Amino acid sequence: MSGGRLHVVDEGDGPPLVLLHGAAFMHGDILDGELGDRLMERYRVLAFDRPGHGFSDEFPYHMAPVNQARLIREALRRLGIQRPILLGHSLGGAVALAYALDFPDEVAGVVLLAPQAYPEAEAQTVGLGLLATLQAEPLTSRTVWPPVARFLLRTMVRQAFAPQPIPREFMRRAPFGLLTRPMQLRANGLELMVDIPAMGLQARRYGDLRVPLTVIVGTADQVLDPEKQGGRLAGAVPGATLVRVPGVGHMLHHFTPDPIAGAVRDICARAGIDDCPCD
Repeated sequence: MSGGRLHVVDEGDGPPLVLLHGAAFMHGDILDGELGDRLMERYRVLAFDRPGHGFSDEFPYHMAPVNQARLIREALRRLGIQRPILLGHSLGGAVALAYALDFPDEVAGVVLLAPQAYPEAEAQTVGLGLLATLQAEPLTSRTVWPPVARFLLRTMVRQAFAPQPIPREFMRRAPFGLLTRPMQLRANGLELMVDIPAMGLQARRYGDLRVPLTVIVGTADQVLDPEKQGGRLAGAVPGATLVRVPGVGHMLHHFTPDPIAGAVRDICARAGIDDCPCD
């Protein structure tokens, strides 16, 4: 990669489907569990650790969605992947949107889960990002910040899952030590800070988006307002489909695999992919 390495888990066989996780997490958040199992049965699933997250290298000057999209595109081209479906959650949705806006002929379609699409953000989310940027100082990043980060991450996870409880399986498999490394905290802080101005610029172009798009939101999302983000986006993109899942929060992919798997299947069919799964 240009300036480093991106980690990707490549599983399954069929039309290519790229998974882009949200802030503070890594590839397994979408891949691990019932939804990931169902997708891998029907698609060639490529689940990335976005720049600075998980097992991917740091790309400190490439954290805006448009720059992350270009790095992921470069990785896909090296793997010989053509016209993938993009599935992005939360801030990963912003990256998927940037990819589709800049390279529409190279994208079969997009499915977004509780996406970040506009610059508005909750005060608590911005506050967590500011705190994350402070840990970049070398001494405190190795001493003070790791335990503080573990506390902040668990608080953020509870907010993300609310009003649903955090699944026991998630707590069992979540690599909290990996997610609270100084490098990942820097990546979280940097992308949250550049996200607000970047979304302002990106949002001006949504009316030009011409790839098949489905937006899925949980009506009880406490991280990103489902109507101000996903609902507004679906209204701005010609032909977009909006699916509201009643009573579910931000981490809807852990609780509602059916509408998500169905949306991917529908996008596949709308894109005219020859070997698209029919059930």
